[in-house]
Amino acid sequence: MSKEFGISPTLEHYLGVIDVLGKSAYINETEEYIENLPFEPTVEIWEALRKYAQNHGDIDLEDEAEELIVSLDPSKAVANKIPTPLIKLWYREFPSSAKNRGVDA
Repeated sequence: MSKEFGISPTLEHYLGVIDVLGKSAYINETEEYIENLPFEPTVEIWEALRKYAQNHGDIDLEDEAEELIVSLDPSKAVANKIPTPLIKLWYREFPSSAKNRGVDA
């Protein structure tokens, strides 16, 4: 990008790639992309990963991103977050509960 167009990629460029991957449900690829960034990921990057992990039901990755966010910026800690074991239980139980009520899950 620098050689072809004379533009050095900024945080916004990297976040754009993360958004495309995350919105396309390429969660593992998004995580791999972040791990290979040429700089230490920022809070904004981990927040984006957390959002896409949450949107696509990857609770473990969401928790991992949350921990990294709080380690970089303790003011971002969420005091009222539902404990992960409860969320995992809900994800495991919801499809069977929904089918009993005639809801497509």
